[in-house]
Amino acid sequence: MSQFYLVAPSGYCTNQQAAARGVSRLLEAGHQVMNQQVITRRQQRFAGTEQQRLDDINQLVTLDGSNRIVMPVRGGYGASRLLPHIDWQGLTARQRQDPLLICGHSDFTAIQLGLLAKGSIITFSGPMLAGNFGAETLDPFTEFHFWQALSSPQFTPRMGRRRSGVPRAGHAVGR
Repeated sequence: MSQFYLVAPSGYCTNQQAAARGVSRLLEAGHQVMNQQVITRRQQRFAGTEQQRLDDINQLVTLDGSNRIVMPVRGGYGASRLLPHIDWQGLTARQRQDPLLICGHSDFTAIQLGLLAKGSIITFSGPMLAGNFGAETLDPFTEFHFWQALSSPQFTPRMGRRRSGVPRAGHAVGR
């Protein structure tokens, strides 16, 4: 199965129970979850000091193993503070030689866009540990499409049935 490597470049995990639930779900599905110590780290409103959070990202350059998925614990604020100090050249070289599947959203988008701008590196907008995999009920749509996007050479998400017609009949008057 896959090896998840957790990063926490933004806010500290305010919902430890959700993060633990997310880790449990991934482990029960047969995956490995690495770097779990970032879940409990806290420095003021961040998930550790700036150096710790920066190290989370820069250590991706030398991360070994295959079939690795990099997933943030949560979003928030703080990733943009790391941008000037990220080893973009090292990350770009790593992604070209032995790509990691990097996914996330929210504040993590700053890092994803940095990878795109600095090295034309493709990442995935997708779920994060606490808010998605750690939700009380894992959304089947999210789970299915996450795995399809990461494992299929071409993938088009399918939405449920489309409703057609006018949602509510009536008449509107403007000024």
